[in-house]
Amino acid sequence: MTDKSIVLPEIPKSFYENLLDDRGFQGIIYKYSDDMIYKEYKHSICSYTLLHLEELSRQKSDLIVFPKILVFEKSYSYDNFKGYLADYVEGNVIYKMNGEIFIDNFINALINLEKEIIRISQKGIRMTDMHQENLLYTKDNRLIAIDTDLFERTYEDSIKLVRDNIKELSESIISELITLAKLESDRLNNMVNSCAVYGKIKPSYVLKEFVDYFNSNVLHVETVDDFRQGIKLIKK
Repeated sequence: MTDKSIVLPEIPKSFYENLLDDRGFQGIIYKYSDDMIYKEYKHSICSYTLLHLEELSRQKSDLIVFPKILVFEKSYSYDNFKGYLADYVEGNVIYKMNGEIFIDNFINALINLEKEIIRISQKGIRMTDMHQENLLYTKDNRLIAIDTDLFERTYEDSIKLVRDNIKELSESIISELITLAKLESDRLNNMVNSCAVYGKIKPSYVLKEFVDYFNSNVLHVETVDDFRQGIKLIKK
């Protein structure tokens, strides 16, 4: 048993009073308090999964929300694992972002998240399941990854792991703001592939290149809506 866990005789009814999301395959999310959520698993887990959750609960980050406290009922065992508490983040998933957000602010937030992803990659953490619903853009211009319990602690600390994790982020950013549609510029097409398919280029760099291209060839871009309009204008 770690200091990042609690064992309760039974899960209190108060844990279930404020439902946030019950659509996930793995678990149901409730708002536990003003600053924390409780995610309860729909299915039992194995000892292997519990080991990874224990490792993740030891991680600290301002931009990646890891499980904070593991919750058990009656005793500490994978059979009695119920879920976990984690920080609550208020923000919009990226496909519901306010189109009036300045694109430069979004790119800066993305750069900061990329730096954090590189940091945890160097600690051997592999990211999975980072899709659009697990990326929140906040009012204070931060891009935050949530629902990270499928991340894994590995013994890797290689450049390949960094690339794989950046690719995981890139797929979500590219599919939301750019898509993989054919564009009028071969150079931009190649950059999108290198970013989303191979993880060789950071998505922030790709977005900057698109902004420069729009400003030089199509329209002046200031906001997320401007950016999306630019994409429509350069699709073949």
